Amino acid sequence: DQGRLTMLADIKLLLDTQDVTRELRRQKEQFSSCTRRLAELQKKRQTLRAALEKTEKDLEELQKLLRNGEGELKSVEQKISHLKRRATDVRTQKECQALEHELSALERKRSELDEQLLIWMDCHDQLLSQRETQKQEAREELEDITKECERLVHTREHASKLIEGLMADEKRLLERMSDEICETYLHLLEKQSLPIVVPVCDTECSGCGTTMPVAVIQELKLHDKVVLCSQCRRMVYYDK
Repeated sequence: DQGRLTMLADIKLLLDTQDVTRELRRQKEQFSSCTRRLAELQKKRQTLRAALEKTEKDLEELQKLLRNGEGELKSVEQKISHLKRRATDVRTQKECQALEHELSALERKRSELDEQLLIWMDCHDQLLSQRETQKQEAREELEDITKECERLVHTREHASKLIEGLMADEKRLLERMSDEICETYLHLLEKQSLPIVVPVCDTECSGCGTTMPVAVIQELKLHDKVVLCSQCRRMVYYDK
């Protein structure tokens, strides 16, 4: 009869809609996954660039220390040379002791500066080597990141187009259902995960395994109805 044909049509629509909804959710997750990964890659790109910038800054600071240290060393050496020239003009013991004391302090200072400059130059060489290694590694990683980003953007754009089409398909299928079936489907869709439309397997709800009353099974068989499982609240039908 007409009622039975309507129920059969609704069951077919329900199953088709559920397939579309499932694929729609998969594509939305694909879209979200691509978006999350793009954000991660952007953060990684920023981290790589920040590390390079830090090394460059450390090099600049070290080069400044070297320039200042070399300038100070030159100044100390000039003072030492000047004091040694003055030594020939010293007349008294007191002046001689004062000059020797000043000369000794300057020579200690020169020795300290020489030692410090050697340490800084060693650090400078290490940083130069580190920078070159970082640049090479960063260049390779950034190339990989760029390729992955391009692939993800393409995948996300494709998912976006599919989502648009699937949403239109879902809307069209829902509009063809009876109001009661449509409302029940949408209500369940908000409450639980797919599948929400399942067949009876022998005498059990295939969604949760609950044994269904014989009278309900007979009703499903005879009239092609859709009922809610008393346990999992899925929409159950008899698959012929």
